[in-house]
Amino acid sequence: NKWATKITDKNPDISRKAAEHIINNKDLEAWNCLAEHEEHLFEFIKNKISQNLISAVNDKNFHNVFDLMRNYNDWLADIIALSASKFDDPNINDQMLEYIINGSYDQQAYAARYFLYVNFSPSETVLIRRLDSEDANVKVNAAEALGAHNSQKAFDILIKKLNTDDDWEKAEAAELLSALGNEEAIKPILKAMINSSIKENLAAEAASISCLADYFKSDDSELRNLSIEAIDGIITGLPEILPLANITIYNCYECIDELLKLSEENHSSLSGKYAQVLLKAKNKFSLLENNDQYIFDETKETKDEISHINNILSLRDETFWADMTYLLLEELDNHDFHRKLNAITTISEIGLTFAGEKLLDLI
Repeated sequence: NKWATKITDKNPDISRKAAEHIINNKDLEAWNCLAEHEEHLFEFIKNKISQNLISAVNDKNFHNVFDLMRNYNDWLADIIALSASKFDDPNINDQMLEYIINGSYDQQAYAARYFLYVNFSPSETVLIRRLDSEDANVKVNAAEALGAHNSQKAFDILIKKLNTDDDWEKAEAAELLSALGNEEAIKPILKAMINSSIKENLAAEAASISCLADYFKSDDSELRNLSIEAIDGIITGLPEILPLANITIYNCYECIDELLKLSEENHSSLSGKYAQVLLKAKNKFSLLENNDQYIFDETKETKDEISHINNILSLRDETFWADMTYLLLEELDNHDFHRKLNAITTISEIGLTFAGEKLLDLI
């Protein structure tokens, strides 16, 4: 598309005029072309395009953005939301609310993103209803908008949804709580994780709210134990269940670094657990870095993060890892069923063959 190409031009006058053309003419063809080729654009180019499009919206043409609210795209949704939110016009709020109530899924998702930036109290009730939408973009955008404005009603509703025997309903509630962004949801999500068959997914949603390492020294012993159990689950889930691209979101480096520090402090009741998670991490991240089949299509950022994690693990000498192995074997005598089971799994993963006699004693 000619105009989609021009908006990426290095000449600021050409790119600015292209942005003005797209907004003034409600050029859906160019708009959709940008969405289709987003993944091929460098971040700095996307930022320049965003700035030009937002600047092109003025008090005479801002209604044109309503006609661009089709074929939902996260990047373009932010552009529309930031463009429309520049104007203190109650008519825009009313129109966006109408889209959430009666619009298509695309229009609902775009409008929900708008209310992430605009606090309009009448939208809360409608956004809460959209948490049950069949469209994922609508649900997540509604949750993020409600979270941005600290909706206690939405929080309470989603916490209640965690209390179900259906694991996939739990997962959906956890995903929306993660989008809501309220740190008070972390412990309820982690408690729901313990006996779930999709432990890795729930752990990942909790980790997406706040860094789990922040809770490794919590005065709340239950939260402390759950947070360590969660990073264990996340490492287990990589890459088959959880995407490697999210390891920075899950703060894997920070969590492993903190566990290394804790393991070098005085012996505690959690020393065996630290050892089990660290040995699992050492095995998993070495496997990932040294097998191109896992990382060949990952970004440089993801590959670098995996390398950084391997580096901090490899800084520990053989004596340290011998101590960790001894502590892992001691975990087999732990009274906690989950810790014992995780120890058995890790022994199997790292191929600790000399633990066979110890394992036979458990039978």
